[in-house]
Amino acid sequence: MRISIRNRDSLIRRHAHSIERRLCLTAIDAGMNAVEPRALIRSRLGVEKGVLRVDGKRYDLRAFRNIIVVGAGKASGAMAEAVEEILPISVGAVCVPRGTEDDFRTKVVRLIGAGHPKPDAGSVSGGRQMMELVKDAKPDDLVICLFSGGGSALMELPAEGVSLDDMQRVSMALMRRGADIRELNAVRKHLSAIKGGRLAQACRGKILSLLISDVVRSPLDAIASGPTVPDRTTFAAAKRVLQKRKLWDADFKDPVCGHIERGARGRIEETPKKLSNSDAVLLADNNVAVDAAVAFMKAKGFKPVVLRNVEGEARVVGRKLALLLNRHSCFVAGGETTVTVKGAGKGGRNQELALASALYLKRGALASAGTDGMDGNTSAAGGIVDANTMIHCSEDACAARSIVGAYLDANDSNSFFEKFGGAITTGWTGTNVCDLCVGVAHPHSEK
Repeated sequence: MRISIRNRDSLIRRHAHSIERRLCLTAIDAGMNAVEPRALIRSRLGVEKGVLRVDGKRYDLRAFRNIIVVGAGKASGAMAEAVEEILPISVGAVCVPRGTEDDFRTKVVRLIGAGHPKPDAGSVSGGRQMMELVKDAKPDDLVICLFSGGGSALMELPAEGVSLDDMQRVSMALMRRGADIRELNAVRKHLSAIKGGRLAQACRGKILSLLISDVVRSPLDAIASGPTVPDRTTFAAAKRVLQKRKLWDADFKDPVCGHIERGARGRIEETPKKLSNSDAVLLADNNVAVDAAVAFMKAKGFKPVVLRNVEGEARVVGRKLALLLNRHSCFVAGGETTVTVKGAGKGGRNQELALASALYLKRGALASAGTDGMDGNTSAAGGIVDANTMIHCSEDACAARSIVGAYLDANDSNSFFEKFGGAITTGWTGTNVCDLCVGVAHPHSEK
């Protein structure tokens, strides 16, 4: 299934920087399609004479009584669809974003609609069904686990003494306070009975995890909070995150803090640090998308500056990328920024990055988008600006800066793009490998 930017024409037409805009959007399109899950599965998994081969690993399928599939994530429905084409699946359950269940054609694997970014009852139901399937697996069963970005919210099973409401509350509070995905997952793993290697710990069968990463640098234990890989974080680390983000209740009246503190004191078993029954293969991450966007720009004659593993506050990164484009003809950046939410507006990290860059952009165009197609609390994937965006707000430079600044202060970047144009729309892409940002400037495109 090809991923495409639905409103490409309207983002390009009647713009002085239409050529640069087209190049930015097409490069992002190339990056997204390079991580399409069905294509990844078909290219990396193969069965010959009853032997499954994936990345140098071999599994004699004749040695297994059943092949069980479990998983969760924005890409996991498409992954399940492709796995069913290749392997004789016995039973399966995979959590996908609610409302996307009919986007995938699975015959055996049950697709469970669940909440994102806030886990809900569907997340818990899915987590429980997955855990039951894994616990029932025998030593001669093969359990294939399909995890991708978004899996941390889509699959949940709260630890004893912790409620779903507790997990929802702390997850949303951490996101509002600018916690990155590693901080968020360190806490989630230690409030969960399924994450941080606990799913694999409950299984007697052989586990093969196929992973698509939405985490910068792709530590395997952070993808979907690492249900099937050894966990490198601890209760003490989770406590430090809550303290750093000023969410720690020193009186332990909050059940989340009480649970974390008991774990830090050794009263609750730590997440497993070793697992002997579990293999993991990383199918794709942000680097694959970046490489595809870079290849496209090189084919067009550019020599892009390439930035990987980009992190930081979205508006700060936006400024840095705009200044970079003022000096270079092209860049391709990948990673995941954060937004410390102070206003009550609509937006997301990609739209905030793009809008912030408009304050400093002197030439060309810059586009930033989430590869999952959803940016923050909006239906847009991201935003695109150019050297004339400020002029569209007001021909008076001071007034234009004031207008853009007000939207940024309110964390209301989506409302800006809805009013002045520039919101990128793809719909759900069915994949997720963080974000892509591309900037292009011809030598004579200064404003």
